[in-house]
Parts: sequence; C-alpha cells; structure tokens
Amino acid sequence: MIGRVVVAEMDEEQRAQTAQRIRETEGMQVVGMARDGKEALEMVFSLQPDVVVCGMMMPMVDGCVLLERLNDLPGGYRPAVIVISIIRREEMIRRAFDLGASDYLIKPYDPWALRRRIESIMRERSRNIRQCQTEQRLSGMLLGLGIPAHVMGYRFLQDAVLAVMVNPQVMQHMMHDLYPRVADKYHTSARCVERGIRHAICMAWERCRPEESSRILGRSVVAGYERPTSSELIALVAEKMRLYM
Repeated sequence: MIGRVVVAEMDEEQRAQTAQRIRETEGMQVVGMARDGKEALEMVFSLQPDVVVCGMMMPMVDGCVLLERLNDLPGGYRPAVIVISIIRREEMIRRAFDLGASDYLIKPYDPWALRRRIESIMRERSRNIRQCQTEQRLSGMLLGLGIPAHVMGYRFLQDAVLAVMVNPQVMQHMMHDLYPRVADKYHTSARCVERGIRHAICMAWERCRPEESSRILGRSVVAGYERPTSSELIALVAEKMRLYM
C-alpha cells in the first residue's frame, strides 16, 4: 500500500527538507507541497492524501483551522495529520490533539520519528481497510444465505464468525466463551445470543436458497434440508472466510 502525503509548511527550505525525508521512507509518496493552509486544504480536496504533514503557524489558514476544516470533510474521509511546529506551549499541543492530530513533533525533530509515525499510521490504515473488506465479504455471505440483516441474530452471527476466525478455539466452549464475548458487545446475555442466532438460521432456512447456499457453504444444500446447528454454520462460514484472508 503506497502512502500518499501532502506537506504544508510556509518556510520553503523546511518544506523541501520534510518532503525529502518522507520520500526516503519506503512506500511513501509526496503528492503535494503547500505553502499555506488554504493551499493544503485545496490539495486535500483534490488529491485525497492519506497523511498531511503541516506546520502550526501558516498564513491564510493556520494548523488549528486546517484541523477543524478536515474534521468537516464529507463521506467519512479524513487524512491523518502530523503537526510539526516550534511551538512548545502545552495548551497549543493539547488543542492540536483535541482537533484530531495524530502526532505533534517539536522542531528540531528527529527525522526517524517522522518516518516511524507515518509508517505506523499507514499500517493502521491498512489494517482498517482489511477489516472493512472482511466485514463486507462476511455480510455478503450471510445475506446470500438468506439471513435478514434487520434481526439481531444477523449481528450476533457476524461477531461470532469474526471471533472464530481470530481464535478457532472459542468454538469448543460456545456458551461459556464465544457467546459471552458477543453478548458483552451488545449488553445482553449468552442465552439471548444463542436464541438470536438460532432464530436467524431458522428464518434463512425457511426462505432457503439452495444454489446460493450451496455455493457459499461449499456443500450441497437442497430445499427442505435439515437446518445446520449454530456451531456448524458458524464453523462453515468462518472456514470459507479464512480462504479470502
């Protein structure tokens, strides 16, 4: 995954030095260099970078206003922001973090600290993307089986399968391990999780889709086929999901 970075710094020499340090970081690409916060905002809108490295004191739009504007971006998109500044005042640093800054480096800063922070941000972003893709694929499988998304059993199944994918051993103690984990998230009981999952499976098999179910589960399913147990379905779906990881 290539990390796209915009550098915003009013001092030309420092802007060039920061950009060069980022270019020396494996997998990172400087896609824009801005002289002030207003130009940085325009680059964020047009280039949609992963990370913005900016100064706090900038003409037109300063670092705090830039952070505020980035919080208002539509569609859930927001780049990570690393502030580099000579300002050491605690209230200013706290304000930057309150506005969503990922880090605040005080000049003169260690170039390796900047590189490590950007790499950490990109690793986290990559994990989030993979997690989102996994959840989307799992949702598609459950809907394909005919499990309606509006019932709580659908959500319980999602979380149960994800837990089994991470640690298959929880299948050995479903009522004392797996279901309580899911129940904690929804502030309910393990028994409620068990009933919800069974209800969702019953609804799915009442509206059985033999061809789609056979494709998803990897075994023949015919109309009127006996419903799988909760543990069978969770294990089958988790196994299929692992093939995509």
